[in-house]
Amino acid sequence: ITKKNKKMEKKKQAVLSISGGLDSTSLLLHLLANNYEVKVLSFNYGQKHLIEIQRVQSNLEYLKSKGFKVEHNVIDLSILGKLYNSALTKKDIEIPIGHYEEKNMKATIVPNRNAIFSSIVYGYALSISIEKRTSVEIFLGVHSGDHAIYPDCTEAFRSSIETAFKIGNWGSEKVNFSAPYMEGNKTSILQDAIESCKKLNLDFETIFRNTNT
Repeated sequence: ITKKNKKMEKKKQAVLSISGGLDSTSLLLHLLANNYEVKVLSFNYGQKHLIEIQRVQSNLEYLKSKGFKVEHNVIDLSILGKLYNSALTKKDIEIPIGHYEEKNMKATIVPNRNAIFSSIVYGYALSISIEKRTSVEIFLGVHSGDHAIYPDCTEAFRSSIETAFKIGNWGSEKVNFSAPYMEGNKTSILQDAIESCKKLNLDFETIFRNTNT
């Protein structure tokens, strides 16, 4: 394929839920490096670490300066911070300190969070698919380290909720979930990000200095 033909090649459509952390940021780079037109959603669910959305915006500004335009929308679910019991949202519950997979980290679970996020992301992807008459892939940045603590980051949960969405929507045959990091870990994810940055001619340190994990 010539350079001219590469430019004319139709981009694949992707929707990504981006938190501003290492995993979803790496996945965004991966998609851009693999010829996806990416639309991203962030969620304000009343989390204490709301700075993560600011970090997303900083990285998207950097990407734009390098010629990569990514459409970004922030979904306001801040009421969940008052309704849901979690160390990430309740002022009177301290965020635990410890290893990522220790049991005390279960205090950081936000009830049904990924089901809520996935439902909104799916509706968005389906709308794009109908409007553009094309297939759309939803990408999730979950990885092996998530599985022990967060049941809504498991393959069983992902496949089950995708089945439910397909049953409940017309046109769902054109929308699919992908979780390329499902069997990976932080090391393999960062290695993938390094390769993506090389392909895209981006500065790895600039991007990951802007993340909040």
